[in-house]
Amino acid sequence: MVPQGWSNARIWTAALLLCVSAAAAGVEERKPEPPQPAPEKAEPKAEDAAADAARQPVIRPAGPEDGRRIEALLLRLSEWESTAVERTAAGLKVRALIVPDAFAYRVAKAYFERRGQGDTHTRALAMVARNLPGWKRFEKQSLLAIELENPTPKLGGDDRRVFTLEAKNAAKQVELTDAKRRKLLLRFAEKPKGLRQASLSIQKFWVTSDGATTRRPRFPGDPASVGREPLVSKPFAALVLEEKPARLDLLVSRRTLERTGSREFRVAISQWKKYEGPFEKDRLDLNLGRSWDEVKDLDLQVSLPPAGLATSPELQELVEEARAAAER
Repeated sequence: MVPQGWSNARIWTAALLLCVSAAAAGVEERKPEPPQPAPEKAEPKAEDAAADAARQPVIRPAGPEDGRRIEALLLRLSEWESTAVERTAAGLKVRALIVPDAFAYRVAKAYFERRGQGDTHTRALAMVARNLPGWKRFEKQSLLAIELENPTPKLGGDDRRVFTLEAKNAAKQVELTDAKRRKLLLRFAEKPKGLRQASLSIQKFWVTSDGATTRRPRFPGDPASVGREPLVSKPFAALVLEEKPARLDLLVSRRTLERTGSREFRVAISQWKKYEGPFEKDRLDLNLGRSWDEVKDLDLQVSLPPAGLATSPELQELVEEARAAAER
């Protein structure tokens, strides 16, 4: 059973750690044995298939030393990712964590992605080394990683739940403050992932003279009805969170975090709005009392890992190996 509050990243890392531990325990340096007849395959069970899915991807160590290296690295990543916190407001689920060393984290995650695809240690380092010039902006930086999720995008019938962020507010949607409420400078490491760029418009019928709204432009015989076509606003650029989870990666100077002397920080997320109702042609239908209001109470308290802003020797060694591979 997965403990409550674990982020997807932490579950993935823990699963890898278990796989590597099991694989490494069975690796011995010995002479190859003669081939044996293949055993008969049993029919897979449904519960076994679910367990196999949870164990993917499986990393096969090349030997005991490789197994110990992988296990140590995964443990260090898990120590960082275990600090993730989660909060849900108005149906919007948010997870956040601070990673002390953005560059080492990026290198390690890319390294394990390659190992999960079957690359050896040397091959994985060579592939990671190709990307180092493009990751210069991560050096001497810490990472504020935020995940956004819309668990209930479909409400029944034609109604949907979406969360929107106007493009003009994208740069100020996240605020990070220290224990003394001092605002820290943030900048996006890259474009947000999982959000759809759209041109939204608002649809709303004219109201009658007595303040009522109607789906039809006119009620015959009702002198209070205006009798005009529905009002549709001009399109405006926005980001839309639908079925697919989204991720925001923001950088904050590692030295800035160190100077604050804080171990706990406040992450405030704003500007996001929730809409529930028909959503055709990217129109927000605000008829019949439907709302399109900002989601409140999206503040989270995030903490540094137990080791603070320090980077473990194992991760430092991996970074140095990647740098050396880039120079070859």
